[in-house]
Amino acid sequence: MFTDFKIAAAITNHFHQPIVDSVHADEFVHIIRQKIDTPNLLHMYVERKRLNHRRVDFQRMEASQIENFPSMTEEDIILLALGTYQLKLARSYCAEHLSNGL
Repeated sequence: MFTDFKIAAAITNHFHQPIVDSVHADEFVHIIRQKIDTPNLLHMYVERKRLNHRRVDFQRMEASQIENFPSMTEEDIILLALGTYQLKLARSYCAEHLSNGL
């Protein structure tokens, strides 16, 4: 099995383009280090109110409906989410909930 692993690794190393860190990698590390000891107030609120044990219908919202809704650039959002993974899932997540709820 280890021989197969070495062959697969050699093929991957030869044909796959090199994986590089995100241009934001240093900023991600800085943000994480800044907030490592910060209590997660949202988690505590959800646990205290047992919101994770209830089902609530998903509702469509517009930023214009919320007073003083912050304006953020795409880069601001990437830094807030510590990457693009959640952002890539957001569209399908919203579509799934909107089709089920509205």
